[in-house]
Amino acid sequence: MTPRQHCLACLQQTPPSVFEAALWVSSEHDAHFARHAVISDMDQLQRQIDAALPVLPASELAQPLLRQLNALGFQQDDWNPPKPDSALLHKVVQQRRGQPLGLA
Repeated sequence: MTPRQHCLACLQQTPPSVFEAALWVSSEHDAHFARHAVISDMDQLQRQIDAALPVLPASELAQPLLRQLNALGFQQDDWNPPKPDSALLHKVVQQRRGQPLGLA
């Protein structure tokens, strides 16, 4: 299967695997994409964020999550129009710049 076919298959699952689909989009657009390294980086990032977030219902975690991402150095991409890298999940994690809400 091509990366695009893998992406579409992830989205057709119930429930859809949006994170997995985003990784397949990255692999389609970046020849040097290292899938296992990104998954490892995301696991580490998730542990850091989980340790710092307060215990609140999921519906109340949006602002604390964005504040924590900001504290870890993530920023919105200020380029207008946005660069393509700001939408590729692995580039957002690597550069800590882009659309961090996509990480949420």
